[in-house]
Amino acid sequence: MTIETRWHIIGRGLVGWHAAGLTDLGQGKDRPGATTTSSGGDLLPYRYGATPCPGYAAEAVDGAPVYDASEADARAFSQFVIKGPMVSAALEPDGWTKFGHSENRPRALDTVGTARYVRLLRASVPGVKFGRVEAGAVVWEA
Repeated sequence: MTIETRWHIIGRGLVGWHAAGLTDLGQGKDRPGATTTSSGGDLLPYRYGATPCPGYAAEAVDGAPVYDASEADARAFSQFVIKGPMVSAALEPDGWTKFGHSENRPRALDTVGTARYVRLLRASVPGVKFGRVEAGAVVWEA
């Protein structure tokens, strides 16, 4: 059985890099795997002690969104993380699962797909840098 994780969104907040994706548990196409998150890795190849690690970009699906909020408005980013929705690679990119409300805007404890999450982040936090993974490398927007 081959177990492989593919990242569907990569981001850097105020502290470090993190990613969300799906892990293929080798159970076939009708069972795509488990939702997976990771923090503390790096965008590019790095070493964890003696272990070489490929970095999030090399393990991402083509087209995966990437954001870097390390130089963004810290207060706005913190509020977005606390009050905003959580991202899930298991949802369709524009998907949205509400958590106990009927409002027409995502809030805390809701989950949204990667494309919806990026749109909300772009609208809520000034100074975030955005890009996409292409062939294992990040292409940043101009």
